[in-house]
Parts: sequence; C-alpha cells; structure tokens
Amino acid sequence: MAQPLLTNGTGVMNMETLEPGDRTVRGEDKEHLVRNLENVEVRHKPFPAEVLTELHTVFPPHFVHTFAIKSCPLPALLRFIIQNGHGMESASIAELMLAIRCGCPPDKLMFDSPAKTSKEIRDALVLGVQLNVDNFDELARVAEALKQLESKGKKSTSTVALRFNPMVGSGSIAALSVSTNTSKFALPFNNEVKERIISSFKEHTWIKGLHIHVGSQGMSLDQLAQGASIAVKLADEIDDRVGRKAVQVQSKSAQNPKPTE
Repeated sequence: MAQPLLTNGTGVMNMETLEPGDRTVRGEDKEHLVRNLENVEVRHKPFPAEVLTELHTVFPPHFVHTFAIKSCPLPALLRFIIQNGHGMESASIAELMLAIRCGCPPDKLMFDSPAKTSKEIRDALVLGVQLNVDNFDELARVAEALKQLESKGKKSTSTVALRFNPMVGSGSIAALSVSTNTSKFALPFNNEVKERIISSFKEHTWIKGLHIHVGSQGMSLDQLAQGASIAVKLADEIDDRVGRKAVQVQSKSAQNPKPTE
C-alpha cells in the first residue's frame, strides 16, 4: 500500500492518485496538487449538443459562433464545442495556443487580446487566425509584421479587423460594461476616430473587418442590437467612401445578454 504523499487541503493524496503531468506546489503550510487538465475527460456531456447546433439553424449559414475560452478553459470542454461546429475566441496568446491544440481551425479562431506584443501578432498572422486590432498603435505593429512576412515571401491568411467601441452605454453590471466613454478597450467611436478608421481602410487593403464588444453580462438585447446597428452603418459608410467592398467581416461579442422586459 502506497504511503500518503501530500494533502490537497481536502484529504490525503497518495501515489496512486497522481497522473502523468500532475505536479505539486508548496503553499504556506502544505503541498497542493495541480492537476494536468489534459488528462481530464468529459464522461458526461456538459450540455446537449443540440444547444450548440441550434445556433446554426437559427442564424444564417455564413455566421460563425465562437466560445470565449476564458469562461471555461478546460481542453475536454473546448474540444466538445469545437467538434460541434463552433469556433473559439481567445483573449490571450495562451488561450489562442490552447484552442489550436484542441483542434480549432484557424479560420474559426479569433484573437482579441487588447495588449498584443509584436511577437504575438506575428504568431497570429502566421497561424492565419482572425486578428482583432484594439487600437491604432497596434495597427501599426500589424502593418510592420505583415511587411516582415512579405519580405520573407510569406503571405498571411488572417482576417484583420479593427475593434471600436460603439458607446452604447453601461449595462446593469458596470464593471463588465466596456461600451462607455471610460472604457480602456477599443477605439471610442466619435467623428475623429471614425475618420481615422475610414482612412485606415483606404490605406491598408488587408483590413477586412470591424469588431465590437459592448460588455459581458448585464447588457440588454436593445444595447446589443444598437451596437450591431452602429457597426453595420459604419461598414456601409466605409464601403461607400473607400469605393469597394472593404468590410467583409463583422464580429460582435455578447455573453449572457439581459432579456428585454
């Protein structure tokens, strides 16, 4: 019989409970088990697959639905969602690589981090994922990365989109509302920013889309619809003023919207 090895705070663990990839971390007064989540299997479906496939029937076929990895980054769950036709949304390079490892096709993977490094941008462009650019400084880094790839004879298949803040106001949870004039994410939508966005589409033909996110939870359906309407109107104006079909992709993030009463 194996002797007790460590405690995880809830009971005594022994050698028989450890699996490849598991490790221990020394806490203030005890050892803690850190489980390798790659070994965890979904023995029971977390929810019926119909919950996922229903979205494909109620939305037009050209819509791509993505799951926010940060909400539950368990590899087994991500694989289950991917296998049922959904894409992934990553808010960090670690989440992006996790999605790739779980089998997410690059053309169904969005990279939304608001503070991407030059290396992360290059990696995303090489992988061919959708890259949502948070601000004009980041846009300059994307342009430089594309030049570097081109100088090496490489062409990225990534869809590059500009993220802007449609300014529809806060929801019932202020901390999760990112569509106010104090938001630290995206380009605040005003006349000056709108002109710079249009100029960017004129200058860079590789910008193919617009991206918005008004908030996580506590946002009304009316606010979500208002944000989508602003994005569509901006896309139409960009196309008219640029003189071509410049905006080919529009992406919108919404998590647990508050029903309209």
